[in-house]
Amino acid sequence: MKILLINPERLINPPFGLLYIGSVLKAMGHDAELVEIPFGLTQKERSKFLDAKIREYRPRIAGITCMSMQASIAKEVVKSIKEAAKDVCVVVGGVHPTIDSHDVLSWGTDICVRGEGERTILEVVDFCNGVLGIESIKGISYRKGAEMLDNPDREAIKNLDELPPLSYELLEKSRFRNRSYSIRGFWLRCAWIMTTRGCPGRCIFCASKTMHGRVVREFSLDRMLDEVSTLKRNYKVEGLWVFDDTFTLKERRVVEFCEGLKERKIRLIWACQARVDTFTRRMAEAMRSSGCVQVDFGVESGSQKVLDYIKKDIRCEETRRAFRIAKETGMRALATVMVGLPTETEEDFKMTEVLIREIRPNFVAPFFATPYPGTELYRMAVDNKWIDISKEINWQQMEEPLMVMDMPHEKIKRMLEKLLEFNKSAMLEYLRQPRFIYDLLKVFLKYPKFLLQSVFYASRLRQKDLMNLFVNVFRKEMVEG
Repeated sequence: MKILLINPERLINPPFGLLYIGSVLKAMGHDAELVEIPFGLTQKERSKFLDAKIREYRPRIAGITCMSMQASIAKEVVKSIKEAAKDVCVVVGGVHPTIDSHDVLSWGTDICVRGEGERTILEVVDFCNGVLGIESIKGISYRKGAEMLDNPDREAIKNLDELPPLSYELLEKSRFRNRSYSIRGFWLRCAWIMTTRGCPGRCIFCASKTMHGRVVREFSLDRMLDEVSTLKRNYKVEGLWVFDDTFTLKERRVVEFCEGLKERKIRLIWACQARVDTFTRRMAEAMRSSGCVQVDFGVESGSQKVLDYIKKDIRCEETRRAFRIAKETGMRALATVMVGLPTETEEDFKMTEVLIREIRPNFVAPFFATPYPGTELYRMAVDNKWIDISKEINWQQMEEPLMVMDMPHEKIKRMLEKLLEFNKSAMLEYLRQPRFIYDLLKVFLKYPKFLLQSVFYASRLRQKDLMNLFVNVFRKEMVEG
């Protein structure tokens, strides 16, 4: 059976959920293809793109992944597929269908997959082949006439090593051929891996537990090292991004991963995400000795009151310690920070500014606090009328705060702008790298209008606009290159 797997919008990171599902389908002998819709297309362009793919491939099933921030685009994709081929069974999975399956079914979707989909998709295929009743498939929601029905949940996969190796050949070759800024400050051909599923954190702004639970399940280190070896050998990657929610949860596992990289002589520049309260000096030294150059920490706020309110379960002193260890062991340390959190005052924000000056991150990534569906913050926002769910919400927009609370939006936006000022030298790190200059010149020759825009922004010292321009032009090049 032919199954077309669709990523509604291509971003920097690959669609791991679709990759695993595609790998399972191929391992069972099915004909699976994965397509990523180019970033930044209009609705008309997306429909034209999809129509061509459907007519060319003629799938029996179209499987779409969907995060909440992609919901509006995924809705258009479902509509386009139904218009192009009414007999195609449209299946939507991912975080948003897991959280709000009935919303997704209202788009015209045939089946929603809730939670992990690797086992569920095989039973959906059996249903489409007429050998299994839809009522017996765990972990799905579906339409039966005017009704929307929810089957019982499916248990999470306990032994992740039972899943087949990832079929990276499903991805466009440009994913590995083109360099990107996946590791901040470095311009490399990168690959991405996930070594675990689940996160024990209680953060009110995160929906990770909705998809994978709070119990952390691990792929074996041998399997992950095999995967890294394959990526290095087959795709000649220069960098590796470890995409786990919290890679540094267990010191021993991190050290053994680092020792494995050295024993196998896998030479890569790599980076990961980490919690400040689990980051240790022994761990840092092992990471640095095996090629790790960067750690991304969730700092969120410099106010202990705010940290406690959002259930981050860290102390500001732990943040200072983690950044100190990273710097002393020779790694770059990045800080993600949220502004516009509930209870946050101007005094709390001043504490955040003070903390950022103390820890001196190599890069600050500030975000507006957003109450994504499936998070505790979403429930709070609905209960307190900080958002109006009677209207369609554009979860993808990041130019304005979504929640309406006591602090005016203009003041929250100024807070974010202040944090961006800490990145004044960020662009210079790329401009010192010959490979970045070479790729930039190629892009300017291909798209002359971007050269004119960049000169305009640079002449007026509009660094934020200049950085956004570079991000968008290289996203475009990654898709078309």
